Amino acid sequence: MHCIGWLTYTMAVAICISLAFNIDTNPSNINTIDQKDFFANKVLRIKSIKNTGILSTEAQQPNEELCKSNLNQTHQCLIMPDISLTNKRTPVKHFGLSIAEDSTLSLFTVCSPSVVHECYDNSYLNSVCYKMTAPLQPDSSVTPNFQDITKQTVDLVFLFDGSGSMTQEEFHKSKDFIVDIMKNLSSSSIKFAAVQFSSDYSKVFDFNDYQAGTALDKLMKEPHMMKLTNTHRALKFVLEQIFENPEAGATPNATKVLVIITDGDPSDADRHGIIKKYDEKDIIRFVIGVKDAALYRLRLFASEPKDKHVFKIENYEGLTGILEDHIKQIFKLKALVEDITTEMSQSGLSAVFHKVCSPSVAHECYDNSYLNSVCYKMTAPLQPDSSITPNFQECKKQTVDLAFLFDGSGSMTEEEFHKNKDFIVDIMKNLSSSSIKFAAVQFSSDYSKVFDFNDYQAGTALDKLMKEPHMKKLTMTHKALTFVLEQIFENPGAGATPNATKVLVIITDGDPSDADRHGIIKKYDEKDIIRFVVGVKDAALYRFRLFASEPKDKHVFKIENYDGLTGILEDLIKHISKLKDGKVALTNEMSQSGFSAVFHKDTLILGSVGSNSGRRFIQKILEEKQKQLKRNYPDMQMDYMGYFTSVGEKDSVRLYFTGAPRFGQVTLFRHNCENWIAAQRINGEQPGSHFGAELCPVDINLDGNTDFLLVGAPRFSCPKRRREGHIYIYRLTDEMLLESVLNITAPSVGRFGSAIASLADLNGDGLRDVAVGAPLEDDNSGAVYIFLGDGHSGIRSTFSQRIMGQKIKPELRFFGYTIDGDIDLGENGLPDIVVRSLGTAVVLSSRPVFKVKPHLSFQPERISTERIENLPMVTLTVCFEMVETTNRKQGSTSSGLIISYTLNVDPMKQTHRGFFSQTDEKAWNLTSTCKLSDKDTCFNHSIYMPNFVDDTVSPVSISLNFFQVDSESASAVLNMD
Repeated sequence: MHCIGWLTYTMAVAICISLAFNIDTNPSNINTIDQKDFFANKVLRIKSIKNTGILSTEAQQPNEELCKSNLNQTHQCLIMPDISLTNKRTPVKHFGLSIAEDSTLSLFTVCSPSVVHECYDNSYLNSVCYKMTAPLQPDSSVTPNFQDITKQTVDLVFLFDGSGSMTQEEFHKSKDFIVDIMKNLSSSSIKFAAVQFSSDYSKVFDFNDYQAGTALDKLMKEPHMMKLTNTHRALKFVLEQIFENPEAGATPNATKVLVIITDGDPSDADRHGIIKKYDEKDIIRFVIGVKDAALYRLRLFASEPKDKHVFKIENYEGLTGILEDHIKQIFKLKALVEDITTEMSQSGLSAVFHKVCSPSVAHECYDNSYLNSVCYKMTAPLQPDSSITPNFQECKKQTVDLAFLFDGSGSMTEEEFHKNKDFIVDIMKNLSSSSIKFAAVQFSSDYSKVFDFNDYQAGTALDKLMKEPHMKKLTMTHKALTFVLEQIFENPGAGATPNATKVLVIITDGDPSDADRHGIIKKYDEKDIIRFVVGVKDAALYRFRLFASEPKDKHVFKIENYDGLTGILEDLIKHISKLKDGKVALTNEMSQSGFSAVFHKDTLILGSVGSNSGRRFIQKILEEKQKQLKRNYPDMQMDYMGYFTSVGEKDSVRLYFTGAPRFGQVTLFRHNCENWIAAQRINGEQPGSHFGAELCPVDINLDGNTDFLLVGAPRFSCPKRRREGHIYIYRLTDEMLLESVLNITAPSVGRFGSAIASLADLNGDGLRDVAVGAPLEDDNSGAVYIFLGDGHSGIRSTFSQRIMGQKIKPELRFFGYTIDGDIDLGENGLPDIVVRSLGTAVVLSSRPVFKVKPHLSFQPERISTERIENLPMVTLTVCFEMVETTNRKQGSTSSGLIISYTLNVDPMKQTHRGFFSQTDEKAWNLTSTCKLSDKDTCFNHSIYMPNFVDDTVSPVSISLNFFQVDSESASAVLNMD
């Protein structure tokens, strides 16, 4: 007897992955906020015994709000009040631009990088961070580098040349220039006056005339004086009769600005020290030199910095060309003298661990505006717990003791010796309104104290300097240095201030005649005395450098002759000016710590954008010690390093990752037992792609070690393929270095990679999954892509689900620009995802995932070939074993799976030997839809065979294909693996 065997095989087919996996796209929780603008608002989930919900920050609202919403659509919002710094109330802007939670999800920190204040029509930016509790109560705050400035009235006077060196046409072009400036600034708080000068002076119109509306008429009628150029005399008249004369309409506390327009050198001398008086009264002077006017003379009239206050043009036609620049300069009004490096640093733009930071808190320090940060630590009820002020630049004004040590040897002429004196006088006059005290010593074979700090303060210094005779002998430089140190800098009897910053300016034209037998240079280094050296004529440059401070290039000036002293005057004054409020250039005044932030265990790490002359900081703030450790990386000249900060850990070794998207670099920091070092830097492959704008460390197998780092480059462009955005996946090796394993290009245009979030395990395979936002996709409605985890490459190369904002709610905009997804808000054991769009926070719940294993059995298992009739020859039993792979809590309900399955008899043969209908031999396949609700579900089907079967040797094959029906709306999902 022959028997036909049965061969069965099955294939499980899930629906198209672009439609859905297990994230429910029909959310029951959509939190809408009336939002006026879009600027990196943040969303975060919180959980505590009494509070479970999501936090949403409105960083661009008129009232800076932090809102908490629970699953019952109950909202609680906290509007942050103004903060008090330096006894002034300062508004907090962009509150919540970064937000971070701790590992318990009950404390968090909120930051704002935008505490904005106005200063003479300019806006300055600072930071603040709040430590919060879940009831939305600020517990404490941090306010680094706060600054506050008020807007003032400006009194501006035009002092224009009417001498005989200009034609009538040129005279009228001067008038036209004045008219143009007044018209362009007519809506500002500036009041104008004008004075013509020649041998005498003529008040054209004053502030009262301008306010009365008669100024232009008087200006047009003003005749051309056509005589000499007595500039200093006219300056004295303007000061006394215009700026300081209430009857001319002058405002006592107004900012005073003078614009001088001239084409000739002064015919008179400054006998009354009028320039010094303008400096003392802090009157800002712009000078426009036309035609043959000597530039170096014009600079004497201008304010510091000279380069920004002096304009030189070939003829009066050029007035039109400088008009725009000049108007801009007037708008800015006061330029800072100091080399400020961190006043505008915005800490707290992003944050991790429940700390709320603002990188935009400003405070005022001696006419300088410092921009810094404040962070608030909060608990889950949104109650501020404490605050910190990272990178705060304390406002200290220090005295500077500056000594001139000038060469009086026989190698110079009498005229050159007097040029030395003139150079010293010019420096003292330019810095007369500062906190610098001056002394001077001449040296040759011996030394001579010309005047000390007491003489300078008594006002007798200049007279003593002018009377000092030329010594005309050797050049005993080291001997003189010893005298200056012991008898000037360290001698209270000479008026020295013990804690002052000490500066020495050496002016010499010859090599030293003596040796450094007592190690005097080393003593100057040990005492941190700053030394500038001006070498003239044939003096050897390498010898000068031995006397100068580090860095040598900034402290040594070499000129061919003593006439060159005038040329280096401005540069030297600038260098000295940088020192008058401290020994070194300020590093944190503009530092906005908290621009990004992340919590790791008990430590808050803040990214500080704007610290230290464009270099960035990573700051560690230890909660237990309430101590701030700052790590500076001077070799890293990157734009926006600290824009995004992230933390990892491998084998109990802590790692920090920072992104500098404008530069296109990601840096891995590792601790070497003493300091944090930049262990690795990775550059993006495409300039302008914003590589490093988003960083996401992933512990793929939940063992406590960081396995992968995902890096976003949302502006990576593929114009030919119409795609925008890229994410890079790096494996963290055992050597603690990042190794590239996978790159994923955006499916379309939409800033793919703007947000990357590590999610809890969605499908129950024991691996973390990842969500990637593309907020500009689908004409700015936005989309979120779900990628399942992979132990070898971090994530799978193809997304498992695409969630479109327009499908959730048609009016959503920028859906996916912020994502958070590592908490069970529904408390059913299944993770939820919070996605932010413009004005809306959407909670997307995950659904249980079931793995379905099919089984086929036959009765009888074999068919005899002796008797084949068109009868039910076999009963096929189809069973589905359903096992949940996710970890739902017991008691959580599910309506099961609805699947459709198809059976095929001999699917690979042209002649089928079985069919499912007794009357239709073509019915060799069968499709059925059923619901799986139990662990095992079985169905029976009869298979019929024709009377004649040609092939009785090979077994009959049965295939089973099945897939889930309407998985988008189902309460459970079929595992597609």
